[in-house]
Amino acid sequence: MSQAPSSKAAGKRRRETQSGDELAPPVTDNHRQVKKKPKDVSTVGDLSDSDSDSRTHAGDAGSDSGISAVAERAQQVALEAGVTGAVAAAAKIPPRRAIHLAKYANQTPEDILEKLMDKWRSDVYKHFKKPEIIPPQLGTNGPYIHRFRCRTYPSQKVDRADYDESTSNLNRHFKSCEGKKAPEGQTIDDYAHGIKYSAARVRYLLALWCARRHHPFTIVEDPEFRELLRMLYPKVEVPSRKTVSRDVRKIVEDSRERVQAKLLSHPGKLHICVDGWTSPNVIAFLGVTVHWQEAHEIQHLILDFIKLTKAHDGAYLGTKLIECLQAYGIEKKLLAVTCDNADNNSTMLDEMHRRVPSFGGRKARVRCFAHTLNLVVKAIVSQFSRKRSAPRAGAIPADVDADLANLDDNDVDEEPEEPRDETTEDRDAADEELLDGLEDDEPDLVVDAADIKQGILAVEKIMKLSQKVWNSPTVRAELETLAVESKLPCKVLVRSVKTCWNTVVEVLNRAVTMKAVLSELCDKAQFNKPRGIRLRRYVLTDEEWVVIEQLRLLLDPFLFSTHKISYSSRALVHEVIPYIDILTKHVDEWSEDPNQLPAIRAAAKRGRMILDKYYEKTDETIIYRVAMILNPRYKTQYFYLKNWPAAWIEEALDVIKAEWTSNYKGRGSHADNANTGAPPNGSRTHPGHHSAQRSAAPGPNSAAMFASISGDAGQTNIDNLDMYLESPPSSTIKDPLAYWTSLEKGTDDPGMADLARMALDFLSIPATSTDAERAFSQGGLTVTKLRHSLADKSVRAATLLGSWSRIEGIITEATVLPLLQGSNGKARVDVLAEYMPERGGSSASVADTEVDDPVIQAATSRAGPSRPRARNTGSKASSVASGSKVIELD
Repeated sequence: MSQAPSSKAAGKRRRETQSGDELAPPVTDNHRQVKKKPKDVSTVGDLSDSDSDSRTHAGDAGSDSGISAVAERAQQVALEAGVTGAVAAAAKIPPRRAIHLAKYANQTPEDILEKLMDKWRSDVYKHFKKPEIIPPQLGTNGPYIHRFRCRTYPSQKVDRADYDESTSNLNRHFKSCEGKKAPEGQTIDDYAHGIKYSAARVRYLLALWCARRHHPFTIVEDPEFRELLRMLYPKVEVPSRKTVSRDVRKIVEDSRERVQAKLLSHPGKLHICVDGWTSPNVIAFLGVTVHWQEAHEIQHLILDFIKLTKAHDGAYLGTKLIECLQAYGIEKKLLAVTCDNADNNSTMLDEMHRRVPSFGGRKARVRCFAHTLNLVVKAIVSQFSRKRSAPRAGAIPADVDADLANLDDNDVDEEPEEPRDETTEDRDAADEELLDGLEDDEPDLVVDAADIKQGILAVEKIMKLSQKVWNSPTVRAELETLAVESKLPCKVLVRSVKTCWNTVVEVLNRAVTMKAVLSELCDKAQFNKPRGIRLRRYVLTDEEWVVIEQLRLLLDPFLFSTHKISYSSRALVHEVIPYIDILTKHVDEWSEDPNQLPAIRAAAKRGRMILDKYYEKTDETIIYRVAMILNPRYKTQYFYLKNWPAAWIEEALDVIKAEWTSNYKGRGSHADNANTGAPPNGSRTHPGHHSAQRSAAPGPNSAAMFASISGDAGQTNIDNLDMYLESPPSSTIKDPLAYWTSLEKGTDDPGMADLARMALDFLSIPATSTDAERAFSQGGLTVTKLRHSLADKSVRAATLLGSWSRIEGIITEATVLPLLQGSNGKARVDVLAEYMPERGGSSASVADTEVDDPVIQAATSRAGPSRPRARNTGSKASSVASGSKVIELD
């Protein structure tokens, strides 16, 4: 029996419930749609009421007038609403359930569960899967049940009423579950109780395991792994590596329709990110990720890994992209494409627009902001690069070049470079051309050789020293020892990555943090032998440390911005222009500060030029300005605060109004089509019948006739976008996606719903292509140095399966197990081949095949009729139904 709540907590609840009494909506269960009839949940509901509530009701009864007040209010509202029959039993429901019903009135059980999960803080929930929602028995007024299924033993579950937040039963199960340590020699009867073996489920889980965790397919043939499975079940059928590889492709092919249905069912627009990548086994891919808004969150998945077999010109890339989108039927749902600044991307967008005219082409382009920031950092750091062009003014003088040569040796300090994609090479070449032209475009950027000497040597010494530390275990161990003795917060320098210029900032920050021990490390006798690594070459002078300190402070805001924009779970396209404004102000302050070194001030000016260049490019598309205006925190006020010229602001308003009227206004309402000026069904008005027709038609609204007197004229035809723009911005709205999502769901005005949909479409556009780059990371984990013989189809299928399995409802046992039932793994499966026209041939359907797997029978009974099928692969394969199994002959 739990104790009664404290007076402080009770008083708090009384104040909350009393203040909301008058706003409490009708308490009924009618708003919850019963999805299916469970086996029998009446006893479960009674058990939840009597078990979990019995420990709290005694303390609540008569001690908390706030709860009683809410319960009485719930009963009163239910009676006022005319609730009868079984629902009228709400007058007898427990007070806590009455509060729950009043709080979550008119919300679906799924929405209620999501909101409850947001408030759960106990670690015990991590032990269970996401709760299943069990509706009350038809015709009863019992509560919905949340079924918590154990992750360790899925056959065991804990049921809890939806209004109950107690974790007692969950903790009790957790303790008993964690305490099950099998003694030596004990059988697994207890573990296997209630679990039925399924060969298809073993194959399903192994395919997911290899794809999601990047395991090689050969792992299933390890003797120790097979022995482990046989210890659990001696008759287990462990598939071969070839079978697992084929199963992965089968699952991807079978799930493609569900991915397509998921994307087509989305009410708004879709966005894609694209980037090129060459795998470690030298196969060129074009990675495509698709993004959309769902429940005020940004969802994304890898749409495809397109194998590239020709030169990566823009027309070829555009053709492959449109073929990919057409294969899913979403080419007309595309709003924006996020890509890097490579020149061939412009041609790619032109080709896409030519093939699908409804797509905006270059006007729908979003330049990867992470790449822009990286380019700004590269421009600043290039001021201190040893690769400065001679014989132009500002080139490296001879004495500095000699000092730099002294820092080099014959040691291999860098790892071999990964294969480079043609798209990446084109992008890097364009970047280098842009950086080389900075001093030609702006003569003020050229500084004297003496000004850059210290900076070049300082940066080069730090970079070389970080390489030496990483490449020498002995040096690294000694640095860790010195750092521990000095009680530094870090123990090692950061390793610089050539393809990621932002790591330069991290190297400089770490070097300043470890400044106290770096000189001592470089002076160690064991590291300065004639034929050794000679670290004393990398000791920095006091003047050089000043350069490092100033340079890192100049670069630090760019590192912060990169992390903020790249690792955010939100698409921040509406924040790009404010980010650029803040960074522009930062570099201006540094370039005008006389306390900074001349080379540092010149470097800041170089960064300013890159920011200006890409700030201007935001006008080439409508995306940025529309997204900013549709952010309730900004609207047009931001433009006024930043002193935009009136012509710029007017142009931004024209852009959003044109987009609104062309593609969104009236889309969800037929009101605008009600009065077209033509009679219905194409009939004409005959002479002499005009007055009769007017008499038969409904009369005009009398109130509207006198609206000019009352001052209400035009209110009924007010444009929703104009009304939104006329209202002041709201600085309290932190999440614009959540704001517009709630408005779209809660409004009864079709025009406002259209405006909300437009806002959600634009605010969900990703500002960076980092998700596509992360897809390459997944592919890189799949194609390790030991898997260079992996075929492109296997790379593609494993990467797609790993991504698709994150999205609920796409990869499910109920749909996959029938696919694997009875198959001997030797069928040849076509998987998303190259989006070429369908080849001839028929697919042998075995829809009526009997399924003898008990797990599959249970799964398909819940999901509906299964569709086991075998593919006809021409003369080399045939499918034969034999008994209760499908035999596929290779």
